[in-house]
Amino acid sequence: MQAYKFFIAFTLCIVTSHVALKAQIESYTHCDTLIAIDSTQAATQSRIELKNLAAPVALIATGSILALDYRHGVNKTVNGWFKDNSSQLKIDRFMHVLPSAAYLALSVTHIRAKHALHERLAAFATAHMLMAAMGYGLKAVVKEERPGNSGHHSFPSGHTTIAFTGAELLRQEYGNTLGWAGYAVASAEAFLRVYNNKHWLGDVLAGAGIGILSARAAYWLLPWEQRLFGRTKKSGNATQLTAIPHYDAITRSVGMALVAHF
Repeated sequence: MQAYKFFIAFTLCIVTSHVALKAQIESYTHCDTLIAIDSTQAATQSRIELKNLAAPVALIATGSILALDYRHGVNKTVNGWFKDNSSQLKIDRFMHVLPSAAYLALSVTHIRAKHALHERLAAFATAHMLMAAMGYGLKAVVKEERPGNSGHHSFPSGHTTIAFTGAELLRQEYGNTLGWAGYAVASAEAFLRVYNNKHWLGDVLAGAGIGILSARAAYWLLPWEQRLFGRTKKSGNATQLTAIPHYDAITRSVGMALVAHF
């Protein structure tokens, strides 16, 4: 019963953190047309607003505070519920990539999107590069010990970071329905990382925040990238950029191949 209570509580934590952003979500819904909207319209809606930082920053801050004393307090209490768990659910080993995979797969369908294909690929690549830089950078610096002494790169949770990056990309591009489906998968991934005694609670909270922030930052940077590579209506003969994202399941690494046409 403790496991189910924790999963419900964690999911409510993620959902509640986004209630304050309801106005932002509604402001995007009018863009859900049957075709991708014009790049200049997308640029207008990608402006940085402080309220968009509230949820991810709160999650990162909470996770960081818990990480300061990860062996005691809330972290110890939550992980104590699953410490002797013998029925681990190993679906978390691959479930974290499902939201990102769905984001890419939907690019070849006729489902409504807010941006053109090359813009979606650019946002995907940027989000995952930012996620890798922040997430794996912190792992190398913090060197937090995992539950059960199974390693020293626990903070933040990489699986959770990847999952929430994909979930927020889905929400940004395809609206609420697909977005919250992605968040459900990401929340389940975060729960399983704690349930399987692979991470502390603070690790998955910070990972969720980093993932959300990375995806939002990618869309904030999209207009700048369009100007940099000349992908606007006024530059018919400008540089064209093709971004091909890559994920290596064996090494758990992400990368991107770029092809530029001048």
